[in-house]
Amino acid sequence: MVQAVLFDLDRTLVDSAGTASAAPQWRNGQGGEKILPFRLGGTVAPHQLPAGLKAQGLRIGIVTSSPQDYASAVLRRFQIPCDALVSYHDSAARKPDPEPLRAVLRSLGTEPGPQSIYVGDEEADIEAARRAGLTSVAVNWGTAVHSLWSSAPDIFIASPEVLLDPDRFAGRGYIGEVLTGKDALDPHWGSVLHCDGAEQVYALGRYFTAFDPRHGASALSAAILALKSDDRPADLLGEILGRAIRHIDWKPDLVVPVPMKPSQSRNRFERLLGVGARHMSPGIELRLHGMRCVEEAGDQRRMEQTEARKFVFATDRIWDGNRILVIDDVYTSGETSMECVRLLKDHGAGEVRVMVLGKTQKTSVGRICPECGRAMMICSRRETLEKFWGCSRYPQCRHVENLWRSFGRRFSAPRGGVKRRAGRVCGFGAEPDVHGGSVVECANLCRGADVRRGVAGRCASPGGSYGARCHCKSVLDISWKPSAGAIWATAGLHDALPAGSCVPDA
Repeated sequence: MVQAVLFDLDRTLVDSAGTASAAPQWRNGQGGEKILPFRLGGTVAPHQLPAGLKAQGLRIGIVTSSPQDYASAVLRRFQIPCDALVSYHDSAARKPDPEPLRAVLRSLGTEPGPQSIYVGDEEADIEAARRAGLTSVAVNWGTAVHSLWSSAPDIFIASPEVLLDPDRFAGRGYIGEVLTGKDALDPHWGSVLHCDGAEQVYALGRYFTAFDPRHGASALSAAILALKSDDRPADLLGEILGRAIRHIDWKPDLVVPVPMKPSQSRNRFERLLGVGARHMSPGIELRLHGMRCVEEAGDQRRMEQTEARKFVFATDRIWDGNRILVIDDVYTSGETSMECVRLLKDHGAGEVRVMVLGKTQKTSVGRICPECGRAMMICSRRETLEKFWGCSRYPQCRHVENLWRSFGRRFSAPRGGVKRRAGRVCGFGAEPDVHGGSVVECANLCRGADVRRGVAGRCASPGGSYGARCHCKSVLDISWKPSAGAIWATAGLHDALPAGSCVPDA
């Protein structure tokens, strides 16, 4: 349940775009006449959100990098209530450092955790919320909206009204992340991620690379990665894809996947789109082999060199002005998808858009190998799917670390139980950290327990090992659910595994 909502001030609650040239006046509390309310055409203006949430009994905080005199004047002028305010001079640290957010929470008497929400409009707001362990919400009416797609928040909104029902937040993340987490989707504009500010590119959610600490806690990322070599996640991802195509306010005539390389005998999109077609709107046709790859590029970097790309894909069809949705698994630079768009338009297609399973995110602060200085990445043991940090220079460097040790700066290793510090329990590779009261649950739904009591009577990290096992012998792993916080679930494929498909104890 949501306990507190924190807001950025400028360009989140009020339109202060006109104050850039008046910055020196802020120190004297002047320049307020250039601050305007946002006029978005809905029933609630952004500056009215704090009052609406406070009326529901929630604690309200304001975190701003503006001077206190200016912030206080704006709050008075627009009648914005708050229980705590941290401004420029109240903290030595600045966003994206999490300290200003933690300072507000201390004033509110609230512990950091996903039960507290921070609403902002810039990448620094999202990063500060992540590092503080809060649920991040970004608004699309701020001026920095086009910088957010590669550093996407937990929830992205286009309408202030969405914030007025915080108990429904669990279903208001991205469709791919909500449904792989077994939450019920509450559709809105931000249920699909619009990539790089381009309306013609959509994603089911965020994809975290193995170099990102968040990779180990992302069920969607695990399913996308598994799909490259295994069809088991295809049923779940296919259903999500079909529902996402129904959700967007544009209906294609045809759906065409990015072609496989000549050396790939298995088409990872075949089963995925077969399932997805059953959930799309009627009248949409599938063209599984609408394009082909005519050259085996040596590596992805060569694929993304402009001159080389022109000769990689081909099509024998004339597309007769049809509206086409191109499907790919991961969108990083977008070069491969955009080359397919160019090819289809050159052969007579009408409007062409792209939908991908995941949008690659900027890597969060990771780990550096202490032996060779290279970046470390999250790996999985083949026999048990237990996750750990491994050096990216493997096999030349074989240094490994337990995943939970990435939080050793703040927490001590659990021995015989989980040690508490500052009202928290220690982190096991998920960020935000695991909090007391989080649910432990096997993905097969055969048992549940509290994180603090461990799994099946054992410490959640027995003997310092990251992994744990359910009584059904499944390997368990930390995952993240907006509604419940961190949970234990089957490692690797997580909820993409069909019921009864536990990974057996080796």
